[in-house]
Amino acid sequence: MTQPHASAAKSNPKALNLNSAGNSANLNGSNLSSSRLIRLLSEMNQSEGNTSKRNFGDRLGSLIDFSDSILLAATHGQLKGLVFEKRTTDVSQAKNEFLTVREQLVETIIKSTSPQVGGTRIKLPDVHAATLKEQRDFDSYHRFYASHQRNMDGKIKNLRLALRDEVSGFSPSLAQLAVLDTSLDDTLATHSRRFFNSIPKLLSKHYKRLLAEQIEQLGEEALATEWLNEFYKDLQALLLAELEVRLQPVLGLLEALNGEVNNR
Repeated sequence: MTQPHASAAKSNPKALNLNSAGNSANLNGSNLSSSRLIRLLSEMNQSEGNTSKRNFGDRLGSLIDFSDSILLAATHGQLKGLVFEKRTTDVSQAKNEFLTVREQLVETIIKSTSPQVGGTRIKLPDVHAATLKEQRDFDSYHRFYASHQRNMDGKIKNLRLALRDEVSGFSPSLAQLAVLDTSLDDTLATHSRRFFNSIPKLLSKHYKRLLAEQIEQLGEEALATEWLNEFYKDLQALLLAELEVRLQPVLGLLEALNGEVNNR
């Protein structure tokens, strides 16, 4: 996979698209299946010899089942009785908080996956002096990826809660959207966790395939660690793509808020 590394991946990190106001603040199957994350995972999946024409993105992106739809419909029916309480909402601050959190997460991903940069709390495994046995072991990378996932999950969850509270006091329609977003978040929690937990497992297969190719080309005795630089690029691209997906519900709330502001 050819993906950006270091500075290239961080191009214009403060760019923010707020032109689709009114979009629902959710992570639905269609958005997920067309995301960059799914395209990267599909490439890895196909590289493992899986040439099935069944859409890989649709399989991973089908997060809402029939029972979930019933729960969401029940929540939608309760919105008519929602009591709205007007509060002051600082739209500029809401945008800045989103941009700040996103930039911090992007920077952490880029620095931690760039061995020549470093300087982050989440440390990239140091295998440049490792034995072949250590290179075969993916566990350290699994822990590395999972640490990033926990970091993203915590920061984005707090950001989403804060923004949900902000929009709920702006207008009756956004108060309803905040309730729906809460319901959707609760409904998809198990599905989302299962999906995101599957990513390091797919990455493990990709890593082992790249290592096997190196051993085949060079032999075990001559095996170096330069091939890891290419893996680091894939690792970085995957984390950035996952961040993009995780931020979609928050961006949806922000777009809806921006849309109501522009319509006034």
